[in-house]
Amino acid sequence: MKKIQLTDKSFLKCNTIDFNLFNEEMSIINELITGIKKRENYLVFTPNEKMFFSLLLQTLYKEETINFKHNKQPEKRLEVLIITKKNNMKEFFLNCTVNSNELFLLCNRLHHHLGFCNIDDPYFARVYWRHLLYKYYSGEIPSEVPLHYIYPVATGYHTLQTISRGNRNLLGRKDSQPPTFNITDNIDKLKDRSIKYDYVFVDCSRIKKNISNFPTGTLFFFNSPLDDRIVYLQRYNLKQYLLVGDILKSINYQESCNIKQLSQEMFRKSSINSVEIEYVSSNFEREIERAIQLLDVLKKQRFSKYDVHGVAKLIYLFIRMPVNAALYDLIAKLQPYEETIRDIMQELKESDYRYENDSFEQIIEMLEDILYKCKLDSVCPKWEQLKGYLLKEYSCGKSICIVSPNKIAQLALKEMLSISIGVSLSDMEDNGIFFVLANDIINEMKVITCDSLVIYSSLNLSDLSLLLKCNYKNARVYLYNIEINLLINKLKTVIDVENYALKHFEIRQGSVGNIYIYLFSRLNRFVRQKKVNQDETLSKLMEEVTQSETYLLREFREYKGKKAVTGFLVYFNDNSLAFFTKNSRIQVLDKKNKRVIRKRFKDLCIKDEILFIDNDARKDIYNIFIHSIENMDINKKLYMLIERWRELYEEKFLESRMTDEKLYMKMRTIGWEKTTKSILRNWRTGYSYGPRNKEDIILLGKALEIPEFINNTDIYYNAMSKVRVERRRASRILNKIIYFSNKKIDHEEIAMIENYNLSVEQLKESLLIKTVKNIELNRGYRIKPIEMGLIFGSMEKE
Repeated sequence: MKKIQLTDKSFLKCNTIDFNLFNEEMSIINELITGIKKRENYLVFTPNEKMFFSLLLQTLYKEETINFKHNKQPEKRLEVLIITKKNNMKEFFLNCTVNSNELFLLCNRLHHHLGFCNIDDPYFARVYWRHLLYKYYSGEIPSEVPLHYIYPVATGYHTLQTISRGNRNLLGRKDSQPPTFNITDNIDKLKDRSIKYDYVFVDCSRIKKNISNFPTGTLFFFNSPLDDRIVYLQRYNLKQYLLVGDILKSINYQESCNIKQLSQEMFRKSSINSVEIEYVSSNFEREIERAIQLLDVLKKQRFSKYDVHGVAKLIYLFIRMPVNAALYDLIAKLQPYEETIRDIMQELKESDYRYENDSFEQIIEMLEDILYKCKLDSVCPKWEQLKGYLLKEYSCGKSICIVSPNKIAQLALKEMLSISIGVSLSDMEDNGIFFVLANDIINEMKVITCDSLVIYSSLNLSDLSLLLKCNYKNARVYLYNIEINLLINKLKTVIDVENYALKHFEIRQGSVGNIYIYLFSRLNRFVRQKKVNQDETLSKLMEEVTQSETYLLREFREYKGKKAVTGFLVYFNDNSLAFFTKNSRIQVLDKKNKRVIRKRFKDLCIKDEILFIDNDARKDIYNIFIHSIENMDINKKLYMLIERWRELYEEKFLESRMTDEKLYMKMRTIGWEKTTKSILRNWRTGYSYGPRNKEDIILLGKALEIPEFINNTDIYYNAMSKVRVERRRASRILNKIIYFSNKKIDHEEIAMIENYNLSVEQLKESLLIKTVKNIELNRGYRIKPIEMGLIFGSMEKE
């Protein structure tokens, strides 16, 4: 192991990162730099994120010292595109320096290679740094100069702006070449071929968006081996360096115990153990498989997208949910924007196309059979198997953490377990039983330590990545046949790839195990035991189902579910449309006072300009801010505290079989003076950030018998108040973005935006302003609550 030492005097230096890299890692970096220069594509996984930063600096050094001699335009400076969280990378480069003496030696070498260069031509500034720095520093050149003075750094989203180089950009004005490092969060920059970059690096550890297109000569960096994008990238021609599993044990760490500990830490971050996969047998496996196959037939026939989406959603729910359909629906009814299984099923049965297609009719019959003949409506195979294990672990006094993919499933499972062990929902954690949402672990919002970790569904590798992020003694994963099939198919694509990292390690004979082999062997044993039939075609079709579940469609038909609301159509100048209810309060631009106001639907007029945030008129701008935070800073902690308050409220509401009407009457009897019942629902659903006065928190605690609200009133109230202050600051920034130029946004506001890992450009991209063309007041449409306030391109009958 050694420090990054690019020359004897260290040409490049970082003041915030101590680059301790193993010899094996250094060897890989050198090979990568050579390969990318040849326009080859790479996929690199390593738990050591420092390797990525080191790769960037060493790429620069090698280009400056060796590669320039072989370039077609040796006088042109290196151009690198880096897709990552720009604030983190910007901070890294601003803390890097260049050794002055080494820089001047490089300038001499370059000058000798190029020959005559006009000292007055800013294009050749990179040859005359001694002269330029001498003038800038008035003859007293420091031994180390900020890296971005010499190798400019640009950041942005759509448009990249170069960071000022020196006081009032004096050095920047003497250099006319493009920036060396171009840093952006915008992964769509990969599609922009207007600039031909020398190197392209994509930091997939920080950028979570999907990858669809990229230029040759791109390197993808991952810090988790269980990232589904790794599977996706297997369809492309990439050389892969996977520093995972047993090869990390072969690192030569004889120098010190600390180095050995570092190697072991890297191994821990890329390996799992004590994981048992449990196959859950169900009597509806064939029906699920056949429904998936018929769904593919409907897609190929270009059948109604709306109905195809409904079928896909039901299949997805049947596989994912850990409880029976009746209980799932009971919980879903309490969520204002969630559909029940019964309502989705009823909508499919009443489809205009039901009797026009035999495959569709067969699917409906199969879905009904799953619910009623196979009794998923009253009995869930996963719960029956989960129950025995959870009760056993609970009786042994072990701490248990149960991971859920969504909120409804979590609440439903909580309810079932609460009844089974005779403990109230609010006392679960005191008894060592914890429920957590998968995304909270993946996004590192919660740190989990427990004896037994339980995952009851996995349709992708990311679901299993939780195993790398939790501290547990034993873990169990409960899967249906179709889930095992899907995961085996995904693992097969990566398990046999050629790993170019192997040759850089002294691998002990037979020591080639890794996380992919570990999981594959545990899943594949059910195939060997003939409990599961491996079907690659079915797996691919199921993967399409999981992808289609996430979006929303609308057809020219009215919704007949129990939660249907009456919406009125608003048409816009671009022929798009949206639904609003009579009670909707809509964000509208007030040009006279240069601000955004809320108008009641009845006051909406032709030519009014409506503000949509992420295509949703209901969305608040602060949601963009809070969900962009990577780390648990103070604002995220306050927001999570409000979420915790809401969770306790919702659990007690469910446990008491309460309704808004009952709760309202109970609140009134103990002295609550407000007259609007909807406030109670707004607090519970997250539409608002909770009560605006302490007394309301106390009264709610008394009405629902939640001592936590009474004992910690100040904590919750202060969190709500501070988040509202942040929201108001975000709203002021929103007004400036809409009505004024970026220059009106002051330094304090820019700092706030950057603290939330955002940029003005990103905020602008989330905003959409549409002008009202017509309001259809003479006819109301029955729509789903979730469809209210969303933009639809059109509503044509297929």
